[in-house]
Amino acid sequence: MKFFTALSALAKLGLVHGQGNMVPSSASNNKVDGKPSVQRDIANLTFYTVEFLPKAPILRFESTLVIPASSPDASPDGDVQALWPGLQTDTLLQNVVTNVGGGPHEWYLLPFYCCHPAGKLTAQRRIYPGDLLTNSYIWDMAHNKWLDTWALTPGPEGSKAGLAAFQGGLTFDQTTASKEQSGLVPKPYDQPVLAIELQGHGTWDFGAVTWRNIIMEANTTETDWCTMVTTDNPMKLTTSPPVVRTEGNVTTCYISQMTFESPTDKKGSR
Repeated sequence: MKFFTALSALAKLGLVHGQGNMVPSSASNNKVDGKPSVQRDIANLTFYTVEFLPKAPILRFESTLVIPASSPDASPDGDVQALWPGLQTDTLLQNVVTNVGGGPHEWYLLPFYCCHPAGKLTAQRRIYPGDLLTNSYIWDMAHNKWLDTWALTPGPEGSKAGLAAFQGGLTFDQTTASKEQSGLVPKPYDQPVLAIELQGHGTWDFGAVTWRNIIMEANTTETDWCTMVTTDNPMKLTTSPPVVRTEGNVTTCYISQMTFESPTDKKGSR
């Protein structure tokens, strides 16, 4: 699987190549300096993803991420580790959990958009292993805007650190992420993605990543995109059986739990 590499994430000390890159279609319009974005170089860029391809506009995408253990690496400089649920087509909207911008053994929540330009949507917030982060994207079709919301319930470690439950949200105009592409009218988001992203010296050393209560609604009567859950990434994946229902022209897909268990390639443990 190939991925776009067109993101520079805003971190505490300035610009660093960061989390959030896109899966290109064969006829993608995403280009930088006249070249497909996939040709841009980010050192050791590695993905482990499950993507859903209904080939129709997404109306709703919701999931709850169990924040995994933090990396044991005491010197994370040059490491980028990120987890994100996102929606993409010509652009990408994502709520990123990242190790960038803090100290060792730390995770941060950073809502983000990508890719031409790319940038953060809010200030990042410290979160902790064991916290439950529910992310929801709902399309306001009448105004062609997205309601992006998140809600965090602290786990034992977060509660011990004094973290209180919080929630937030924003309205996102998809054209924000394509302003540098003159004349491009972004297509409606049609690809929900669950991702682990590594860059630089980052490794998958934080254990299993579990997603719960995955709900997707798509403007289609097709169902295979929900029932045939696969990944062509080198990882061990376990998933609950998908449940699918179609009413009118809308298909709803529900998966109670999906776990990215561990990498099966050497890149995951560089």
